[in-house]
Amino acid sequence: MNTSLTVSRINVRFSPQGDYATCVATDDDGSVYVELWLLGAQGPTCQGRWPITTPATTTLALPLDDGRVLMTYSHRSDGQSFALLHNGVWMKLGAHTPPILRLLPAPPNSEQIVGCAVSAPQDGKTTLYLIRSAEPWLEAVCTLPTVLIGGVVAGSDLLFTAMEAGQRTPVLIDPLSGRSVLPTESRSCAAVLATGEVFLLAEENRLSLAVLDGETPMWTLPQPGDLGGSVTPVALDPTASFLALVVNRGARSGLVLMDVRDGSVREVDVPPCTLGTHAAWTSHGLWITASTPSRPEDFLWVPDPSTVRWSQPEEAWARGRVETFNGPAGPIEAVVHGPDWRESETVVLALHGGPADRWRFGFDRFFQSLVAAGASVVAINQRGSTGYGAAHAEAIIGDWGGPDLQDVLAVAESLNAEGQRPPVLYGISYGAHLALLAAAVRPQAWSRCVAVAPFASARRLYAETTDAVRAMIDRLGGRSTRVDLIPTAPAISIPVLLVHGALDESIPVGQSRALADRVPGITYYEVPDRGHFALGDAAADPVMSTVVAFAAGPTNSPTTVGRKNNERGGHHGARTRRSAAASR
Repeated sequence: MNTSLTVSRINVRFSPQGDYATCVATDDDGSVYVELWLLGAQGPTCQGRWPITTPATTTLALPLDDGRVLMTYSHRSDGQSFALLHNGVWMKLGAHTPPILRLLPAPPNSEQIVGCAVSAPQDGKTTLYLIRSAEPWLEAVCTLPTVLIGGVVAGSDLLFTAMEAGQRTPVLIDPLSGRSVLPTESRSCAAVLATGEVFLLAEENRLSLAVLDGETPMWTLPQPGDLGGSVTPVALDPTASFLALVVNRGARSGLVLMDVRDGSVREVDVPPCTLGTHAAWTSHGLWITASTPSRPEDFLWVPDPSTVRWSQPEEAWARGRVETFNGPAGPIEAVVHGPDWRESETVVLALHGGPADRWRFGFDRFFQSLVAAGASVVAINQRGSTGYGAAHAEAIIGDWGGPDLQDVLAVAESLNAEGQRPPVLYGISYGAHLALLAAAVRPQAWSRCVAVAPFASARRLYAETTDAVRAMIDRLGGRSTRVDLIPTAPAISIPVLLVHGALDESIPVGQSRALADRVPGITYYEVPDRGHFALGDAAADPVMSTVVAFAAGPTNSPTTVGRKNNERGGHHGARTRRSAAASR
């Protein structure tokens, strides 16, 4: 029996009626499972935990209202497969070649119809499919000349947002006949949630309720006032009288229940945590996922506004807290993992990716490994991070490596002034780019640097990356910046570990290969069978253990990563001073 602790739960989904939930869980030994949870009157209970051999990130499990689980998973070799899981018994339905289908729930029409799916848009068109438990297992129902976003059960139909020429329009589709109707007056708004015959629409800064009968006028919800952060609607109660809102306030989340009639709100006293964006609200209460630095993703149950319960006891993970540092333009919030950094021999200053992202007050297995190795982790949300208002997030538009670098250096001054020795820099994706820049600009402020999936410059990345990343670069003005690590990298004089997955599409591995040839004294670790997130989830993972050994190892032995001179990592002939290749 596997007794390894769960360290990750992703792709959480709820059944249409909210009585079941599924997720893909990873144990600390790297094993991956599909979990099925019953959300009943006694709280959430795990009904089954079944091992799978497919990657966690490409597997999605969708619970049905009868306790069965519809699954889809992808393999590079044979495309996308679909299966039905019932009481631990697997039944493969079939496989589908690209384009990849997005799995959706099905309205309660027939026992044989277990789900729906939509194709990725092609030439501005989207196809809706039915998934059956018997042949023909996959049937194309209709093709619409639009892009379909979302997809939630609304009565006997599926509710989508249709995107066409920049206009957002809610559309109801009968998955049996393919009939589609626009259920509201013509105006640009997006479908968000549904409960029974009522659904929620979002239009700019206002929310509205609509009824499926097409006759009842839409009801614009009163404004709840300033809730102190960015707001995400996550669930309507079964009577459509109350709306649950997740409010992100910096690194932490709040939960607010709003009366849709008068806009009055009630704050639920949830523990300091990061809340998920998937939730369900049944007659037994509100169910939502949540995480803390010492608790991997778990279910929170709110049977009434005054009661909040976790699904299971907390394990013995290191706890975290939020601290604030002085910055050149105002306070800089950080999530600190482990002991007091002022007393730790090793302090890791962590920089997140994005750049439009943030460190959250949630569980991170890599940070837990660093703490177990004796380090403290200070994960900062410098300018450019989301969750702190528009001015903070937009400060780096057109100026990557400007205000955010100033904040990083300011925090470094605080850590050096009160800490035991210079901190270790750690960054992933954009944070890796920023970490290498900080190491080049002020090498004396750091003891060493770990960069996972960095890029050399926004302009160089733009020429190689995906359309989605190009759109992000344009939105944030990345190509306007002059920062380029290719001429800057030789100024780095501290030990550097550079890690990159050879299958990374967001930041192609050529970015790191070019940097590896220019950073003196570098250890380059190219992982041949991984993509953008190369570290893995488990402590025993060879990539994670290598990075932990480098970052938290003895300061007098900076090259704790195994040396394998002239060994190839992936498809790259290593030409760096020290190189390593690993495979999961």
